[in-house]
Amino acid sequence: MTSIVVMGDSHVGKTAFMHRAIHGRVPLNIFTSTTVETFRWVGALESSADFHVVPGACSDEQLLHALRGMDAMLVLYKDEVCTARHWLWRATRGMLGVHSLPVIVVCTGTSSPELVASMLRAYPCAEHAVVTTTAGAQDCVNRIVMRVRRDPPSPLEFRFTVQ
Repeated sequence: MTSIVVMGDSHVGKTAFMHRAIHGRVPLNIFTSTTVETFRWVGALESSADFHVVPGACSDEQLLHALRGMDAMLVLYKDEVCTARHWLWRATRGMLGVHSLPVIVVCTGTSSPELVASMLRAYPCAEHAVVTTTAGAQDCVNRIVMRVRRDPPSPLEFRFTVQ
């Protein structure tokens, strides 16, 4: 079973993002999370993944507990990319090998391209996405699961060389 941790500050929309990605809609009654919430994603060919949404006000101990055995990370932020960088720093400072895990940093608001570029240089296995729609959330979830499973890219992405 694939295990992916979703993290970010309080009120950036982590739970709403997961509802949108998994169920296609956001319920009207989302409250501030106080414990880790788990969302089960079931894809094609009976593949599945558990997404563990960490509360924004979690302690380092709670975060490290959620990160044990993970396969990838989704880091959400709203407007300030430095908050995403802080979460990546918290996740990687005590965990060996985390720098080689797939990471998607998701902006649910606006982002500054130059600040995003510097963050991506520091975390070479990370990619960045700006998501404002249900289709975008579903794409991020599919993409991170595919990166964990190391599925081959689309045939359109193969580069052919002539010998």
